[in-house]
Amino acid sequence: MGEIPDDLFKRLINDECSEEEVARIVAILADADQHSVYDDLILAQLTQKADLEAFPEKVRSTLNTRFSAIIKEEEQPLNLSLPVKRIVPKWYRYVAVAASATVLLSFLFVLNQKKMASRQKAAAKVLAADITPGKNDAVLTLADGKEILLSAIANGKLAEQSGIRITKTADGKIVYDLAGFKSDDPRSSLLFNTISTPRGGQYQVILPDGTNVWLNSASAIKFPMVFAATGSRKVNLTGEAYFEVTKDKKRPFVVTTPTQSVEVLGTHFDISSYAEDPTAKTTLLEGSVRITTPHQSILIKPGQQAEVSGAIVVSDVDTETAVAWKNGFFRFDDEELGNAMAKVARWYDLQVEYSDAALKQEQIAAYTTRFANVSELLKRLNQIGNIRYDLEGRTIRISRRK
Repeated sequence: MGEIPDDLFKRLINDECSEEEVARIVAILADADQHSVYDDLILAQLTQKADLEAFPEKVRSTLNTRFSAIIKEEEQPLNLSLPVKRIVPKWYRYVAVAASATVLLSFLFVLNQKKMASRQKAAAKVLAADITPGKNDAVLTLADGKEILLSAIANGKLAEQSGIRITKTADGKIVYDLAGFKSDDPRSSLLFNTISTPRGGQYQVILPDGTNVWLNSASAIKFPMVFAATGSRKVNLTGEAYFEVTKDKKRPFVVTTPTQSVEVLGTHFDISSYAEDPTAKTTLLEGSVRITTPHQSILIKPGQQAEVSGAIVVSDVDTETAVAWKNGFFRFDDEELGNAMAKVARWYDLQVEYSDAALKQEQIAAYTTRFANVSELLKRLNQIGNIRYDLEGRTIRISRRK
């Protein structure tokens, strides 16, 4: 019987086919062996149309008009309530006993119902097995121990303590408003809040002094609801965060992690200090910061990165790589695969397994969005190098290509 060429089907949709071509198409569609051809062509057309809802009606209208033109001998349009009084082509009889002119295309879909249902079911399984990217998700723990799931609460006022109003903005930030704060409240220096993100989460907070903080996945920052009028503005960090610190020459801003403290006056920098990572990294984009450990203290300049693992090691780096996560990207510049995939695992909340531990030391260079499903990310990674990435459940299995 043959198959329907793509261009012929498209001409039918656009009402450009001759009567003979329409007859050929319908004859093919009436052939049970050709049902899959119809599936592929109609689904391809559906996915390419901007107005998907209008498309099926257009096809129905086109087919019905063309079919009526072909069966010139019939005085009335095809209708199940009217018997077919004369000998008509096989394909027309096939259609006539199955559907009226107004539902002709629906009949063609029915011919393929089981097969299409099977395809849709298979596609649903693929989608169900995929893993979506992380999102704005965090928990705010107030000074009294109350926890607020920020992704599940409406925008607006969240809480008020000692005259300090905590608000969630429309763009998903947490803001501290000190307009009603009473400076003589003796409890003010003892009130601490913590914002923590899960694996697969990120969040932005504007601290009481106006400092902007972006938290990466599996991170937490603890800070006072009011910074003291004198001394340092101190916060504690686990995980990774990017800071844009409000300048205040009288009160240095100090970030403490388990292995170091970072002191600044007003600057932009990123700190990555995950417990499972071999080093803590501080990358400076603007201003200056001082890195201090129990045994060492070093001042770094913009464009430099300090790694702490025992001693402090300073190197010149591309700062865009360090803050790519904050801008919505994965950027790996000849990075060890183990480190790169640890970032992927935290963002998608999944596990990574290696067929060979030595693979962790392989280098990877890639630049891609963080907001694609993990299947799309792995598809891109599989296009480079000699390493294979397979997703099984919530585990990425990494092996060498054979």
